[in-house]
Amino acid sequence: MGAWLLLILIALAAGFVIALVAVGIKLLLEKRKR
Repeated sequence: MGAWLLLILIALAAGFVIALVAVGIKLLLEKRKR
């Protein structure tokens, strides 16, 4: 059980980081266009 919980937490953290990076890239692209 502990291993599964750890894997789930890592997956959620990775998804959260990827989402933040995606939003950051979008903001940078929008600023460059302007």
